[in-house]
Amino acid sequence: MQPLFYRIFFLTAFISFSLIINAQSTDTTNYDKLFAQAQKEAFAGNRDKAREICKKILDKKPEYYDARMLLAQTLAWDHRYEESREELKKILDKKPDYTDALVLKARTYAWDHKYTEARNEIKKVLDKKPENKDALSVLLDVEMWSGNNVKALEVVNNALKLFPADLDFQLKKAKILDRLEMYEEALAVLENMLNPKVETGGVKSTKPDKLPENMELEIKKMIEDIKLKMMKNGVGANYQYEWFDDVYFERHLAELEAKHKFKWGTLIGRGSYAYRFNTSGVMY
Repeated sequence: MQPLFYRIFFLTAFISFSLIINAQSTDTTNYDKLFAQAQKEAFAGNRDKAREICKKILDKKPEYYDARMLLAQTLAWDHRYEESREELKKILDKKPDYTDALVLKARTYAWDHKYTEARNEIKKVLDKKPENKDALSVLLDVEMWSGNNVKALEVVNNALKLFPADLDFQLKKAKILDRLEMYEEALAVLENMLNPKVETGGVKSTKPDKLPENMELEIKKMIEDIKLKMMKNGVGANYQYEWFDDVYFERHLAELEAKHKFKWGTLIGRGSYAYRFNTSGVMY
């Protein structure tokens, strides 16, 4: 009798255990399907619906961190930064080294123009993972948006040592150099993006088969603008003529401008001649 009893006992235990495992597996699969649906809604622009699904998951499974991250992300996209950070705090209270949560938290501070807080958060990531691309991107934006161009140049140079082929970092470097009036260096970066020939920082730039169209247009526009800024001498002329048949008079306006760019600024000389109501005058 005893062997039969033990067999029945172990068989019952095994079946119960299998049912529990199977239920947990089915449960996880269902949550994963819901999360996939939430992602689809979020990236389709249906953020309210995505948040609704995420909250449904978190009500039953609060440790489903991917769902909470997506919830925080959609809140940030809608400029609800405080609410986003509240959701991120629930993750970081449990997992203080959760990199994606720290990066997003820093990003929300940057979008909220709270640059000191953003730097403090992103430092937590970069101190442990100095090669984290997303963290470097956040720090670069913080320095650029806060007008700290010298520091931004330092950050982007460091980023390009790690990711020399990254087009976003290359373009931002050109923008920083432009702001610092380092026009020749900015042109070299931009032209190298269009036609990689020059080694920058000891590493040759690489170009994809085709640049994104919007980026290529932006690069070409920047090149034109910088070349105009580089012109040390400039001369401009303008002439206008108007005739009014109701009152039978005519008006002439002629303008001439010359400028020369020095290191300390630009010197402009301008003169104009006007004739109207049978009266003329000159102004310098």
